[in-house]
Amino acid sequence: MSHLYDQFSDNIFYANTLSGADPDDVKALYVAYHAECVDLSAYTGLNYLSYAFSVIDCAGLALQHELRHFSCSNSSLSKKQGLISLLQANRSLAELTINQLSLPAEDAALISGFAELRYLTVSDTAMTAVPGCWSLLSQLQELTLEAQPLTQLPDELESLAALTALSLKQCRFSEVPGVIGQLSTLKTLDLSDNPIRELPESMARLTALEEIDLSGCQLASLPEWLTDLPALKKVNVRNNPFTDLPPALKKLKSKLKIDLKDKALYDSSAREKLMQKSGLVSVFADFGFKLMVIQKLMYEDKTLRPAFDVWEFVKQPENAHMDPDSEQACQVMPEVRDYFQKLGIPQHLLADITELCADGGDDIYSQLAPHWSGSEDYFDMHSARDIRHLPKLKVIESPFLTTLFCDEADAFDVEVIAL
Repeated sequence: MSHLYDQFSDNIFYANTLSGADPDDVKALYVAYHAECVDLSAYTGLNYLSYAFSVIDCAGLALQHELRHFSCSNSSLSKKQGLISLLQANRSLAELTINQLSLPAEDAALISGFAELRYLTVSDTAMTAVPGCWSLLSQLQELTLEAQPLTQLPDELESLAALTALSLKQCRFSEVPGVIGQLSTLKTLDLSDNPIRELPESMARLTALEEIDLSGCQLASLPEWLTDLPALKKVNVRNNPFTDLPPALKKLKSKLKIDLKDKALYDSSAREKLMQKSGLVSVFADFGFKLMVIQKLMYEDKTLRPAFDVWEFVKQPENAHMDPDSEQACQVMPEVRDYFQKLGIPQHLLADITELCADGGDDIYSQLAPHWSGSEDYFDMHSARDIRHLPKLKVIESPFLTTLFCDEADAFDVEVIAL
């Protein structure tokens, strides 16, 4: 929608209503779906002119000198002339929109002559380079360059001191243009659907930024500084191949639009929700309790497969640094702990458990700490809240039950035996 539309909406003439109209009364004209060229020669006082799926009258356009708004979408020129050169007499042009019309480089450079231009949209015009002279557009507030084969922006654009909105959607940027970090007045930034892999530190200077769209990029992670932008209100990062995300993203809360599978990378509640959607439970309030459940299902009932084997685990290239025979194996190995913490357990398996009995010699503990002496309290249980996952549970027997666990367990219909 045009920014100036409201100023003219009550008085817009349509090409099929021009018959009999006084040319002096026609200040706003909309030409849509006209295969034949509509003659503009009688209407030389236009302030608002918009074309859609029509033929642009080049001769009539050249006669205009009072336009404040001009837009064309999916239209063609009646003659082989440069569109911008035809508009040059309109020195007060405030809004210009060009969509799906070829814009040669020399014609694009002429846009810099519109000193009062505030809103500029150039989309799907096969533009391969942005003219550096656009830096002369000192009044420009919004710049939209979408669906263009652009890979960079000129550094000269840092002088656009009035620019508050920039859209580079569906271009070909593999890196965020360096000049963006210099546009300190930006409030909205759209970089969606570009093959961008990371965000540069320079963007941390965008302290006025309120909205940023990074959806459909190729981001593997996000920087923590993103959460510290003081004015940020909305962040869209959906449809990215994230592999790791910082826990600091929790600070953005509802401001962040992110896929659940990606939120699960840094938010345990999201991870639990994701697991529940897939019939799995991975997040337990008490890790010791989860280990007792895994022991029951994986090593006793053999229903949770495959069974974890630390000796096979260390054969994987990323775990080659681990040595289950070393002195460090007297303690819980962090990599194994992480594996079991993230492990999802099917709900239907949890629903069938009626009894849990733990012993210090259980397989699960020797997987975590192969040379554990048994004296350290690595596996003590402090919370009984996870009993809610086991609706048929009747008995819990373990040497690792603390007083706090036993007190909480009183709220459930379960017999607790502390060995």
